[in-house]
Amino acid sequence: MKSFCQIISLIDLTSRRDQPLTSSRLNSRAARAQAGLTLVEIVIVLVILSVLIGFLTKGLFATGATQKARINVMKMEKLKSAINQYQLMSNGLPPSLDALVNCSGNSGSACFPVAQADDLIDLFGGQFRFAPDGSGNSFSLKTLGADKRDGGSGADADVVITGP
Repeated sequence: MKSFCQIISLIDLTSRRDQPLTSSRLNSRAARAQAGLTLVEIVIVLVILSVLIGFLTKGLFATGATQKARINVMKMEKLKSAINQYQLMSNGLPPSLDALVNCSGNSGSACFPVAQADDLIDLFGGQFRFAPDGSGNSFSLKTLGADKRDGGSGADADVVITGP
């Protein structure tokens, strides 16, 4: 049984009775029926794919900085807990964040570190800023964000947490 395309080709060939039926005429019709994509179509597909890949990779890199900013907030909460633990042990706020890592003469003989050195650095490589208030009962922790400058928005925004 012949396929529909073959039947159409035969009908088309038989409709041209004034031209002789040659093998080259049959081959050119078969080649056109099996032709693939043209160069222009391939270029258009490649342009569309490159634009899509550009949008996807831009979104991925932006998401990484935003996730780092969120993880920084979690690190700040952990640091806040370490400050509260220090406050319970020594009945006062630490003079600086370094006191959470290193025992000093003021800490006493039963001192043990309540934080590690890398807990004091945010994921963008900047130091967390510790500022006790005037009464000595509360404090604030601050990170400057990805740009390491005051102000900003998104991943560059400053984040401040107060305690206790």
